[in-house]
Amino acid sequence: MTGRISEQHSAFLHMVRIYATAAVIIGHATRPDILFDVDISIMGRATIPTFLMISAYFSARTFTRSGTFVAVVGRRYLSMYFVFLPAAVAALLMDLYMIEAGSIITTKDKFDPDMSLGRIAIEFFEMLTFSGEYWSISTVGQGVFSNEAMWIMDYIMAYTVATAALYILRGWQRIAALLVICVIAGPTVVLMAPLWFTGILAFEIDKRLDEGLTIRINMAGTEALKALIKRQAKHLALLTTVGAVILIFILEGNQLGESLYQWSKTIVSYDYRQYLGMAKRFAWQYVYLPTMLAVFVAARFLFTGGLPGPVRAAIELVSKYCLPLFAIHFTLMYLFATLIPDYTPSWRSPDPYLMLSGTTLAGIAFGWFCFRFSKPVFDGISRRLFTRPSAVA
Repeated sequence: MTGRISEQHSAFLHMVRIYATAAVIIGHATRPDILFDVDISIMGRATIPTFLMISAYFSARTFTRSGTFVAVVGRRYLSMYFVFLPAAVAALLMDLYMIEAGSIITTKDKFDPDMSLGRIAIEFFEMLTFSGEYWSISTVGQGVFSNEAMWIMDYIMAYTVATAALYILRGWQRIAALLVICVIAGPTVVLMAPLWFTGILAFEIDKRLDEGLTIRINMAGTEALKALIKRQAKHLALLTTVGAVILIFILEGNQLGESLYQWSKTIVSYDYRQYLGMAKRFAWQYVYLPTMLAVFVAARFLFTGGLPGPVRAAIELVSKYCLPLFAIHFTLMYLFATLIPDYTPSWRSPDPYLMLSGTTLAGIAFGWFCFRFSKPVFDGISRRLFTRPSAVA
């Protein structure tokens, strides 16, 4: 970019992250089969593309301005461990309790009750490498222990390494790294890659449009002309956003995504689609890419001003806790459902609301623990491993 993004644009990106996290949690908490009797999953229909696109956008901004390939990748993995390693330990302990208590989660098809030392070791290895979805042959045990929501991190980290290779490496090294990443991650991860790289494309379009707009403004002869150019850019961004929102409603109204999903089922057999895991919905997810790309690009020019300090601080604080809350919420929901006597999964019962409230509060407490105790440890390890001695001196 030609400069730092505005406070409004930064707040917009954080609010997108907040919405996506809330949509995931509410979507998981309102599963009609176990936890609730009303399906409002449409709220999170575009959650996976949103998560991948916004993570890609932030990654592209980071990787254009720092470090060697090994250092950047190493720091990124360590920056995830401070949340996901404690989340894996917590999920293991909660699973042990829920198996003993006969929790409803143990009846789920994807729940793996095997708690042998070998299986526990494999789960922690897959968590540390974020590789559980690589060449997966089953959706059973998807995630880390019962924490199914963690599956997406396998995709995010694979794409993160690919993005680092794209921005930091050059020539044959870049090509070789990308090919190796594709081979290691497997077709399941590759199939979802367009969702991530659309976020990279949004950043690159933003950067070039921002540079062009800055040149035009600098060349303008008067302040009035500069103001006119800025207003024109904002009006165009507004029209683009409105058009994208209208298109989303048209696509949903015509059920294009669902139609493509049903069509994709005819390509390969059921067994192969089960192997694809979450990527089996790729055709449905692709439908959102043009509209989301338009919104992400337009936001850079639509939100250009400042924000009151307390408002900005509040948004950033909530956004900060999205990662730990996302990392632990899935298993916490079933733990609280287990702890509530005679849990009734109905909107008429207070039980689901107590479950969701308990999950949120416990997730926030978990986040506080991670930021207070875990993050300083992994930040210290990162500095020791990846900070050059000359930079310290």
